[in-house]
Amino acid sequence: GMPAPARDVRTVCLLPLSSGKDLSRALDYMCGALHRALQLMRVRTLLLSSGSLHEELDIALATFAPFGEIELSLHLAALESRHQLLLCRADPFPSDWTRRCLRNADLVLLVGLATDVDVDAAAAPAHGATTSSSSLDGGGGGGGGVLRE
Repeated sequence: GMPAPARDVRTVCLLPLSSGKDLSRALDYMCGALHRALQLMRVRTLLLSSGSLHEELDIALATFAPFGEIELSLHLAALESRHQLLLCRADPFPSDWTRRCLRNADLVLLVGLATDVDVDAAAAPAHGATTSSSSLDGGGGGGGGVLRE
């Protein structure tokens, strides 16, 4: 069978590198396909975006109280405990949700269209948030191309 996913990767951030409609549609498709594939592999997976999270919180809360930082953290921790993998789709712009996705992620996947001319420019600030260019190891350390913090 398939090897089990690494135990230490529980939360994956999908970070779009632009806010274009084409990338958004491609990401919709990719997230859906990834979610279905993981479910077929019997991996309990939850796909979260800022929109779906607001819906979840509204349902969880009804109209009792505004959700604060602590409640949000507890809610996300509870979701993580019930699933093997959380796929968190970040917003295509800086936001509280995007920062939370990056902060909580065990793995960050930068997502862009190969046809986008500005992918390099868009990736620069995103890379700066997680690593510096000097930590890209393309050399013979056995893990060639692995991002190291």
